[in-house]
Amino acid sequence: MKQAVILAGGLGARLLPITENTPKPMVQVQSRPFICHVISDLRSKGVTEFIILTGHLQEQIANHFEGDASVTCVKSNTDYTKAQRLLVAAELIAEEFILLYGDNFIPENIGLNIPKNFEAVLTVTRKNPGNVKQLEGSQMAIYSEIRKNNFDYVELGYLSIKKKSLFDLLSQEIEIERALKILSEKNSVTFNVIQGPYFSISDPERLRISREAFKGKKIIFIDRDGIINKRMPKGHYVTKIQECEFISQNINGMKKLSNEGFKFIIISNQAGIARGMITQIELDSVTTYILDYLRSHEIEVLDVNYCTHGWDDHCLCRKPLPGMLFSAAKKFNVLLPKSIFVGDDIRDSQAAISAGCHPILISDGTDEESGLNELGNFQNLMVAFESITEFYKNNDE
Repeated sequence: MKQAVILAGGLGARLLPITENTPKPMVQVQSRPFICHVISDLRSKGVTEFIILTGHLQEQIANHFEGDASVTCVKSNTDYTKAQRLLVAAELIAEEFILLYGDNFIPENIGLNIPKNFEAVLTVTRKNPGNVKQLEGSQMAIYSEIRKNNFDYVELGYLSIKKKSLFDLLSQEIEIERALKILSEKNSVTFNVIQGPYFSISDPERLRISREAFKGKKIIFIDRDGIINKRMPKGHYVTKIQECEFISQNINGMKKLSNEGFKFIIISNQAGIARGMITQIELDSVTTYILDYLRSHEIEVLDVNYCTHGWDDHCLCRKPLPGMLFSAAKKFNVLLPKSIFVGDDIRDSQAAISAGCHPILISDGTDEESGLNELGNFQNLMVAFESITEFYKNNDE
């Protein structure tokens, strides 16, 4: 999927008075128009061509992107519907494209291609009441124009769709929402569920939250065993505090980072629970001991995220899957592409990349997974200190 079509013509009434003189997609977030963050992220996902459908104060958008050969602004009347804006740009739109709103941003690595036998792919998050539900026993989606209590997902935009399927309906003066309902009733719509946070500027509170997240936070995701404390032999787990041996150079690195204002969130697989090799009480006791030790060194841990499932439980949180990173990012309003996950195992790097986060591997540099870590491999956190602080500084500018 190489083309994105961005709806950017609305009045932005919920964001008044800001949008009185500024089109909503051009509202500043971290010294850039919000739509520029959206486009930059899509470029990183392989999109190369952008069509922006403008309306309200459209000259501001057109002037901003003048000279950018990858962006085409298509003007239309302020009072046009979304369907009418699309029809005006019909000749420019590819046979398959991504349709999204200029005020929504999804940093997650979502699938943008349309699977065989489907005409469209919705991007959704779990929320009730919603406007999307899964057809039982399939990957088909049922779409509703209004929210309903028995619909468990909300559609967020980032719609991958085939042009002919959509435009055949739009040409009949059918709006986008009704078109999606019709297509879903033909069992031709599927969906991707995002696990992590998404961001919007659709109203003042969401704008505030987005500005806070895009500013970047000095929060580092960090593995436990092998980073904070020494890893036990393969197949064994730290079951009591006497077995917890801290890694001094990494503790010193965490302390040095703490002095620079950084805080930490622990992300760790602890399958010993599922395997019956450690009890929840024992795990809690070890965790309390570790947190007390870190606190005594003035190292602040915001949260601890454990996956206690077994290898065959098919959960979404066990690394190398990114579920724990997504959960923590949601809880603390963290933009994962502006964050680092420090680990000592290929599964840590894989989880980070799947979440859109940046991995740093603490190793001797000889491991096969070293190529996954664009920020580098380091012997310990003291050595990694400058690379970490430089990354966060660059992402806060």
